[in-house]
Amino acid sequence: MIFRALRRAFKVMNREEYRENYRIASLAKSVESYEMPDFLAPDGGTNPREEKIVLCAVPETAQKFTETSNDPFHKILYEYRPEVVFLQFNPMPYIARQRYVSYQLALKGDEDYNKKSVYSYDNPIPLSWDECLVNLITLDCIRQNVSYSDLDLTSSLATYSYPTHQPHEITEKITDSFVSTITQHVAGGDLSKYHYINNILYMGLMGKSKVVLGDMPEPLLRLQLGNTLPLSTVREIYNFVVEKLAEHYRDNPQVLMTMEEMTLTYFPHIFQMPRDLYLTAMLKETFPAIDQTVAFVGAPHFVPIQRYWVGPPAGINYTQATHIPPKIPNETPEMLIEKQALFDLLLDTKVWGQNYITNPFQYVHECITDIPTKDLEHFKKHFKNMIAHYTTSRDKKINLKAIK
Repeated sequence: MIFRALRRAFKVMNREEYRENYRIASLAKSVESYEMPDFLAPDGGTNPREEKIVLCAVPETAQKFTETSNDPFHKILYEYRPEVVFLQFNPMPYIARQRYVSYQLALKGDEDYNKKSVYSYDNPIPLSWDECLVNLITLDCIRQNVSYSDLDLTSSLATYSYPTHQPHEITEKITDSFVSTITQHVAGGDLSKYHYINNILYMGLMGKSKVVLGDMPEPLLRLQLGNTLPLSTVREIYNFVVEKLAEHYRDNPQVLMTMEEMTLTYFPHIFQMPRDLYLTAMLKETFPAIDQTVAFVGAPHFVPIQRYWVGPPAGINYTQATHIPPKIPNETPEMLIEKQALFDLLLDTKVWGQNYITNPFQYVHECITDIPTKDLEHFKKHFKNMIAHYTTSRDKKINLKAIK
């Protein structure tokens, strides 16, 4: 049922394959790597391309290394010397801030930034892969709240790792500010559940690596799911997950299990597949443009990306991966809001309440100015009521206090 149109264009993994993949990936304890084949010339051809992508699977467990030489990130940097480090990390906090800077520059008459300036801050579809590439000069403009012309590059984040351009005392002085800037303006205060990817984000940006935030924007995933799954199906999924969670805590009261983990255990073919397709498409976008790329993704996405790594015209492309289907006919705004509330509970997130979101009801109206004030207040109240209703019913069924 999910993404039938895409299945006509190329083959995707089925439900059983996805469940088995997620089960095995959940047991991963160390980082694995694989050099991806050239999908433009699978047999190598007479003149093999120089472009390479090394795909690395990162487990959720924290990685500790006694020596730097044992660190997979440092080993790959030494062996491949990649131009770009591709991370499965949410790009939306940074993109929203970057678009704001572009808008401010456009107001000053800078023609180069007009295209991005008219693009909605929280539009969940990146213009291209390079919009997800963290620009340290832009990041410094955000940090200091100045334009490019007022930036002193000798004390900038862009020259942080270049001692020939930046005095050592300045480097020491801005180190703490650099760390807090990444936390606030790149991560948006919301780090990845993959601890090693968080480490690479800071090491890469504070080193000399160019970092691409390649994960699927969460609002895009929600819009695709909301316009694909009818409300009755989402309710059934929610009830099933709650029943399985209650059963788990009856049998294993001491073993923590989140709603997201239970949801992905049984429904990865619904909630994980769009992310796999997006990651694959984004990697394909970077492949022709960059000679050497190293990609770090969560372990559950390692095998699916390899399966979907197929050249044109059969493989996934960026347009397909970011396509938002039309709304399901005859669904009211209240039904759409109820679905999004259920997605928030199923995936343990609060997507539409993030600071970078200017329109928390994109799935109802594309532009918030099209929503009358009275309706907007009604939508907010209805969303809160749905969250409270389903949270209460879930807690009653699980009843953790009685289990203890």
